Amino acid sequence: MSEFPSNVFVIRDLETLKAVSDPLRLRLFGLLQGEARTVKQLAKELGVAPTRLYYHINQLEELGLVRVAETNLVGGIIEKQYQAAVARITVDRGLLSPGAGPVDPALETMLSAILDGVREAVRGSVRAGLIDPTLETPEERGLLLGRKWLRLSPEDAASLYEALIALLSEYAARSSEHEGELPYEIIVGLYPVTNPPDEK
Repeated sequence: MSEFPSNVFVIRDLETLKAVSDPLRLRLFGLLQGEARTVKQLAKELGVAPTRLYYHINQLEELGLVRVAETNLVGGIIEKQYQAAVARITVDRGLLSPGAGPVDPALETMLSAILDGVREAVRGSVRAGLIDPTLETPEERGLLLGRKWLRLSPEDAASLYEALIALLSEYAARSSEHEGELPYEIIVGLYPVTNPPDEK
């Protein structure tokens, strides 16, 4: 079995995968990667009522994905500030292997979590004015999102994979929380397909 760093939450069963995969919970987990926030602060950032978030925060806390970083007494009521308890979430690939049981539901849940989460993040950023979907470059706050088909040998596919991982690692090392810097999300996929579009 693969070993994972202690700051990585590893999903090893379908029930946990379904619980974690809720797009709102993933969004909350992402927001709590930075400074600690109260439910009211999270609600304001997401533009939703705080009552909609308490259940999801409790679920994340029960799973061990977020923790109470600080408590304050405000007007006689204890106000909790939450923060992510782990650096990232990953899925044990054994859960997706043919001999592991319900592969299709596990894979479907993982794909939904990723793709639904991206859709909600992009929509939220457009609503907040962080993205202008009519533009493409980051300098203009544009949206670069699309699909690209390539014909590669297994060796070239492996080389592309290594180059992508190295590039992501390089920019992750530069990542900081300096004033004026925005968080960016990248979705990466590299996989063979059975039905590429007709080449022109």
